[in-house]
Amino acid sequence: MGIEPAGIRTSQVTTFLSALFLAFAGTALARFISLRSGFVSHPDPVIPDHVRPVPKLGGLGFCLGAAAGASSSPTLFVGLMLFFLCGLFDDALRLRPANKFIAQLVATALALIASPALIRPFTGVLVMDIALSAFCIIAIVNAFNFIDVCDGLAATVAAITFACWTWIGVGPARGLLLAVTGAAVGFLLWNRPPARIFLGDSGSQAMGFLVVASPLLAPHTIAFRLWVPLGILWTGVPVFELIFVTWCRVRKGTGWWRGSPDHFALRLQAAGWSKSAIDAASALAVVVLWYASSVLVGAGWGLRVAMLTAVGLLALLCAAYLARHEVILPVDKQKAIAE
Repeated sequence: MGIEPAGIRTSQVTTFLSALFLAFAGTALARFISLRSGFVSHPDPVIPDHVRPVPKLGGLGFCLGAAAGASSSPTLFVGLMLFFLCGLFDDALRLRPANKFIAQLVATALALIASPALIRPFTGVLVMDIALSAFCIIAIVNAFNFIDVCDGLAATVAAITFACWTWIGVGPARGLLLAVTGAAVGFLLWNRPPARIFLGDSGSQAMGFLVVASPLLAPHTIAFRLWVPLGILWTGVPVFELIFVTWCRVRKGTGWWRGSPDHFALRLQAAGWSKSAIDAASALAVVVLWYASSVLVGAGWGLRVAMLTAVGLLALLCAAYLARHEVILPVDKQKAIAE
């Protein structure tokens, strides 16, 4: 048996709408607080069109909506709060990359202690499984942090991903998944281009954690040996971003952790794409990759290898296209990044 859809009950639709409303209203409140307190994202030299201050407490609005469902699941709620606070700390203090990583490592460790279900049996050796599970969490959390450079992009990818998990969720998990889907949509109504509020690290880190934790809430009979390729397909857009940006920075001889305008969304804008087109294309990519994952589960090994090879080649073609559209910053902005 592979990935199969499940029915939606009226009560679960109510959960979705409630979370959407809470996130929408919570984001409006967060925007008001941000503007009154001066808690805003100032123009960023890495993002060419970020030329005015924008409220950056959007993570509060998203998390208020997500908590409507996650509060009934320790696995989700504890990690959600930990990464929200971790990101909020970074937003407030602008942590150095090393300190930011330490904060994420602490949040991950506490999440794994509070929710052992997050530890996946990759090898059967507990210490290695803990390390690999922690690596997956931190990688996806940072991948969502990376894609949050274009209005609506992170929220769009998250909303579609949560919706796909909702499609196969069963039992109580369906309500939880609908809640986080509704929360992403509710926030997106404020964050769509042109964004009136940003997620901030508090939102992107919390959102990334929910994406990597969601598979635990959608039980299905999938052989564990398939989870690595399926996991890459399920998180294909942020994983591509993480690998592509890291490759660009290493190729330039700069630290992979240092800011740069190499994000795929910024390169697509340099190629003439609108922000809405980038969001739509990313949403389509998520859907296509999810469809590929559903076919992969029931396919033979030959077809699986062919499909994964095709996805890999498509990713390389996308990388080649993006490599042709490097974002060239003015000298003063280049100096600001170097500092």
